[in-house]
Amino acid sequence: MRSELTMAERIQICRHHEGGCITNKALSLWASEKMGKPISEMTISRILKRKVELLGSDVGSNRKRYRKPECPNLESILYSWFLTMQEANVTIS
Repeated sequence: MRSELTMAERIQICRHHEGGCITNKALSLWASEKMGKPISEMTISRILKRKVELLGSDVGSNRKRYRKPECPNLESILYSWFLTMQEANVTIS
C-alpha cells in the first residue's frame, strides 16, 4: 500500500534528523514507527535532499505537495483582491 507523507510529516522527519547524527536507515525505522506507515530509506533520502526548502516553507501542514507559483506577484495580487471581495461579502463563483 502506497501513501504519501504530508508536509508536516516531512518537516518532522527533517527536524528529527537535525537532532543529531542519525543514519537514513535509523531515521526510516523511526519515521515508520512514529507515523504508522512504511517509509523507505530512499524516501528519507529524497526528503533530506529538500530539507532546506521544506524547513523554509510556509505551506499548510495538511498539504501533500508544495508547488511554487509560476507568477508570485500575480498570486499575491489575486489573493489580496480575494480578501477584499470577501470582506465586502461579494459572492465569487
